[in-house]
Amino acid sequence: MPHYEVGQTFDQWDNSNPRAEPSWRSWHKSPIWKSIKRHRLAAEPCCRYCAMEGRTVVASYVDHVRPHSGQWLVFIKYENTQSLCSHHHHVLKQARRGRHN
Repeated sequence: MPHYEVGQTFDQWDNSNPRAEPSWRSWHKSPIWKSIKRHRLAAEPCCRYCAMEGRTVVASYVDHVRPHSGQWLVFIKYENTQSLCSHHHHVLKQARRGRHN
């Protein structure tokens, strides 16, 4: 995994718009995240949760094992990422938001 300079700090919220999304949402468009995603999917092409269930399903998402909570250094930590299928990605996101559907 390549090494990146990470001396920047980021505000969690853009205060110019009270309904604005957290600024970290734009981090998914960064070259660093794109590289992390590419490397993770190459190293772990199948969903981690499906593999634990004994199934082989191609992963289409890269997600954080531990939520980054708007912290840049946690966001870009390769070891804190996992490959997930669409189903498990959405299930985990809803669970983190407190929804139990």
